[in-house]
Amino acid sequence: MKYLPFLILIMLASCDSGNTGWDKLSSGYQYINYTKLENKKPVAGDVVILDLEVIDDEQNVLDDSRDARKRPSIVISANETDESKRNPILSLVKVMSERDSATVRVPIDSLPNPPEKFLHSTYLDYRIKLIGIQTQEAYNAAQKSTQDRILAEKTADAEKVFKAYQDNTLNATKIELESGIIVNLIKDTKAAKPQPGEQVSVDYYGFFRDGTSFDNSYRVGRPFTFAINRGGVIRGWDIGIPEIPEGGTALLEIPYEYAYGAAGNPPTIPAESDLLFFVELQKIIK
Repeated sequence: MKYLPFLILIMLASCDSGNTGWDKLSSGYQYINYTKLENKKPVAGDVVILDLEVIDDEQNVLDDSRDARKRPSIVISANETDESKRNPILSLVKVMSERDSATVRVPIDSLPNPPEKFLHSTYLDYRIKLIGIQTQEAYNAAQKSTQDRILAEKTADAEKVFKAYQDNTLNATKIELESGIIVNLIKDTKAAKPQPGEQVSVDYYGFFRDGTSFDNSYRVGRPFTFAINRGGVIRGWDIGIPEIPEGGTALLEIPYEYAYGAAGNPPTIPAESDLLFFVELQKIIK
């Protein structure tokens, strides 16, 4: 969840929205607990797993954890700081029970350096559903199990695509660029394509021409994010990725001149290595 780490770390001033029916947290923020269940409550050392929506004062959804591969989580620390005591999300979670749903309201002028898309609002509502409470050990084990499963599934998908490519049976639209880069567009969603300067979130599986895999994004459990034409990736990505629409998939064929060049990138990438990437363009971040 893109803005959760930002919110967990900041120190926020208290607020009073003046709305009837709202209670007040120890941090001073107004909140509503819609369910008030008598289930397990988090204690120090627990990991709390959430669904979190960020809603502006016109009821626009600015962020939603349900769009992410991994739900956000918070570790309840035994050693609170003054900042954490005043944090609205942390203080809200501590008065919730497992499966509770609640909202905390935060005025924009209490956020230091808020993201630009927040600035049109006078306040934001953070709507939270407390999905589960786990010990740190149980949480880590569950995350590893999930990550291993996703890696196995995505490896199988990528290898299937590569085999079809080798067998000349890949069902894709072939886009040949002047650079010599080839974009085999497998899933064309007809959505927008990324423009120079825009950030994209992609999952990828990289192969050499002999079918050996050298890297993938699934092993770290999250997509890779970079800005188009900002020098953060190999040149072949800056040229090839903009041919893929948001939500689309493709197999990129990148000559070594647009990858790691004649020298390669030892010890992982040998000299003069052409590279192939099965890519899923998850999101264009405006």
